[in-house]
Amino acid sequence: MISKISGHAKLLSDSSIELKRSVEELKKDYEMIESLMNQVNSDMTSSSAATEEVNAAVEEVNSSVNMLASETEKSLELAGEIKKRANGIEDTSRNAYELANKLAAQNRAGLEESIKNADVVKSIGALAEVISEIADQINLLSLNASIEAPGQENRERDLQLLPEKLAIWQVRLQLQLIRLKKQLAK
Repeated sequence: MISKISGHAKLLSDSSIELKRSVEELKKDYEMIESLMNQVNSDMTSSSAATEEVNAAVEEVNSSVNMLASETEKSLELAGEIKKRANGIEDTSRNAYELANKLAAQNRAGLEESIKNADVVKSIGALAEVISEIADQINLLSLNASIEAPGQENRERDLQLLPEKLAIWQVRLQLQLIRLKKQLAK
């Protein structure tokens, strides 16, 4: 839209310049006519009233030509002002567009970083869950061992199962730690 306005302003400016040239040529022609009319006037003393009328008409035309030339100059100035404003609006629009793109890129990077951080928090939460489960199981084993301490068979069975359970918990804990390290490395 701004480019169209700028184009129309240039077209109006070019037309105004051409019109001004034409008006100046008309003015020269009318001045020549006025000069010729003055010659006719001096030659025709008997028709002085008609000559005065023609002179008045030429003066009126001359005045109109001058007014038209003045209006043409104003149009030319107005076209220049419109072009300046259109260029200013175009620059402002371009700057706003570039700023919007920069802000979008900055916000996108921040959002991606937040998503990565959320993944790290999830990994830490999962690790905390595994640690909590291990702690619960150890508490249960301790409680079970203290309740069944009098029975030798149960204690031996619990002692035999304890290394297996600890190995399972250790593997789960190591897997969670590996996941967490990968998240933190990212």
